[in-house]
Amino acid sequence: LKDSRRKGYGGMILSRIIDLLNGMPEVVSVKLHAQKYAAPFYARHGFRVHGEPFVEADIEHVLMHRRIP
Repeated sequence: LKDSRRKGYGGMILSRIIDLLNGMPEVVSVKLHAQKYAAPFYARHGFRVHGEPFVEADIEHVLMHRRIP
């Protein structure tokens, strides 16, 4: 929601997800398709862009990976 933006909620949710994944020994990495404009947000949480941008649902995206832990 627009009123909830820029308050750190997204970062808290993503950090919690990463914490949960850290507790799963079978999970060694995670990947996601991020809207290109949001890549810096995910980069702050340890994700790195892999490959070239691509279009998904008419929006430019990038593939991002992160090792766990």
